[in-house]
Amino acid sequence: MQLSQILDEIIRISTKYPEYAVGSLIPILPLVVGIFTKKYATKSSKLIFWFIVFFILTDIPTWITTAMDINNLLYNDTKIYSINIFLLTVYFLGIKRGSDRIVLFSFLSIMGIGLVLQLFGIIEKGKYNWINVLLLGSVAVWYFVRLIDYPKIRDLLVYPFFWFNSGILFYCFSTLLIFFFFQYSITSDIKNQTFFLFRSILEYLTSVMFVLFAIGFWNLKKNAQIKTK
Repeated sequence: MQLSQILDEIIRISTKYPEYAVGSLIPILPLVVGIFTKKYATKSSKLIFWFIVFFILTDIPTWITTAMDINNLLYNDTKIYSINIFLLTVYFLGIKRGSDRIVLFSFLSIMGIGLVLQLFGIIEKGKYNWINVLLLGSVAVWYFVRLIDYPKIRDLLVYPFFWFNSGILFYCFSTLLIFFFFQYSITSDIKNQTFFLFRSILEYLTSVMFVLFAIGFWNLKKNAQIKTK
C-alpha cells in the first residue's frame, strides 16, 4: 500500500469518524500551550508535557494500521496500559512519604504485571484495563483531597497541577463509566452495532482531559507570579 493511499484512507476515516480525528488532534492544544509557557515549567508540567508527546506519537501507528486494515487491537490495548502507567508516574513527583510511595509502587507493579500478562496472551486483551483506570483514578481522588487541604497553595484555580489532576480524574471516571455501561448494559447481539458509538463518546471524554491539561499549562505563569509575591 503506497503512502498516498494510506493518507487518502486516513482522510476518509477522519471524515467518516470525526470524533477520532478530534481525539488525535486535541492533544496538540496543550502541547502548543506547554511550549509557550515552558519558561515557567515545573517538574510535573514537564512530565505531563512529555506524556502528551508520547500520546501523540503512539497515536500515529493506530491511524496507519487502521488505514492499512491491520489488526491493531493488541497495540491499542497495550497503549492504554502504557498511558495509565505514564500518568501514574506523574504522582511520584509530589509524594514524599515512604508509605505513600509504597502504595504507588504497588499500583505501578499491578499495572506492569497486567501489561506483561496481556502481551503474552495469558489474559484477554483489554478485559482488565478498567483495573488500571480504577487504580489511577483512586490516586487522583486522593491527591485532589490533598490539594484542597494543602496550606501552601494560595489560589487553587491557578495551581497547574489542580488542572492536571482534574484532567486525569475526569479521564479515569468517565472511562470507567463508559466501560461498565458498555459491558453490562448492552446485550451481546447488538454490541457490534453500538461499539463505535461508545468509542466515539470515549474519544470526546478523553479530549476533555487534554483541554484541562491546556488550562494547567496556561496557569503556569500566573502560579509563578503568585509564588514571587
